[in-house]
Amino acid sequence: MSLTPILQYSAHEQRSDVECSVAHHVHWRRRATQIKRYESKRKSAQWTHTFVEATRLLIRLMIDWTALLIILTFFAITVGIPTIIICYLLNEIITIIMSPQLLFKACNVIVIPAWFLLAVAPGDEITESYCSFAVVAVALCYVFCLIFSEPTEGASFSTLTGVRNLFKRGDDYVVNACWIHYLAFDLVVGQLFTNDLKDDLPHLIRISCLFATMKFGPAGYLAFALMKVFRKEF
Repeated sequence: MSLTPILQYSAHEQRSDVECSVAHHVHWRRRATQIKRYESKRKSAQWTHTFVEATRLLIRLMIDWTALLIILTFFAITVGIPTIIICYLLNEIITIIMSPQLLFKACNVIVIPAWFLLAVAPGDEITESYCSFAVVAVALCYVFCLIFSEPTEGASFSTLTGVRNLFKRGDDYVVNACWIHYLAFDLVVGQLFTNDLKDDLPHLIRISCLFATMKFGPAGYLAFALMKVFRKEF
């Protein structure tokens, strides 16, 4: 029996096995390549989707911020700018109205009728009401002067030099505050002593004491006190 056919068959089988192995290897390589391509496409699609969503979100935010900016701009034009203008005008009006010179004149004008009423109608309801109004109005002007006054170099209430510097170096609001201080407390003292001695003193003496209180403050207080003691003794 010849071995040639057997060897040929064996060689054919070996070739078939090698071809099958090669085909199998090629198949899996193609399969791996396809899987890689699929993964690459899937990742690319994911990145594209993420980019698109981010772009949409950014566009929405831009639209929202643009709308907000438009609303704020409209609010500023319709409300903000008129408010700023009104505040500026009010500040200018207050600055003009509450100038030191005008405050000085206004406070003097306010307290003069109060002294007149104390002289001609002491204890009357109208007199009491107007005196209270005058003191409150002058006190408000006093507070305004304190707020808008500039710091005074060397000013002090503990030394005579400090008090001198207060009047000498202080601005108009500082001097006004000092003057209004006298106006308010002199009027309060005059009102208190007038009510206390309105029935115990002759009219002329009461008016004289009131005038002394209005012009000289503590001297008028002293006159009222002496008259009170005098009336008790005699």
